[in-house]
Amino acid sequence: MNNEHDIPSTYTHDVAKRYHDGDKKGSENIDFYKSQVASLCGDSVSVLDLGCGTGRYIDALVNVEKYVGVDMSPHMQVYAREICNELSIDSEFFLQSIFEYSVVERSFDLIICIGIMNEQVNFFNDKFILDCERGLKKGGKAYFTVNAKDRTPLTKKQIDDYLNEIGVNDFSIGCRDGRGNENQIWKHWLVTILKGH
Repeated sequence: MNNEHDIPSTYTHDVAKRYHDGDKKGSENIDFYKSQVASLCGDSVSVLDLGCGTGRYIDALVNVEKYVGVDMSPHMQVYAREICNELSIDSEFFLQSIFEYSVVERSFDLIICIGIMNEQVNFFNDKFILDCERGLKKGGKAYFTVNAKDRTPLTKKQIDDYLNEIGVNDFSIGCRDGRGNENQIWKHWLVTILKGH
């Protein structure tokens, strides 16, 4: 995807249905990220899902008090709404770019953004990352998957240096197989930003 503004026309009804059908079948990737999301939930959590798509990770959330989904595709959001309704989760959806959504300061226990950063939009966006950090309640967590931009691998150090440079101080970076040393080149990084406890 070359431009985030292509998203609404790319993710048509048929594409959304294929995603949703694939979500129901599951995969090693989907199961891995669902377990990650479930492990980040605490007691009575408010969740912001940036790029929520079909709601792939909603059923992994535990103790959800409030769910907010943001996505540019109305066709994808239809499925996310259905899941929230089926699970009786208090939810709200916004049909807009994740960069246009105004994150209210200290309003979420968990912010997730999976499969979006550097796949559809650039992770290295100071305002976006800092807005997410400010949107966390005390003890909150923001969880991002950061994929290699244009399939060019990133090092842990590149992400670490960037977050430090923009003033994010409390975070962890790992990779799916746990081998992520500082200079390791990897295509899929897991970044968790923590809000001071």
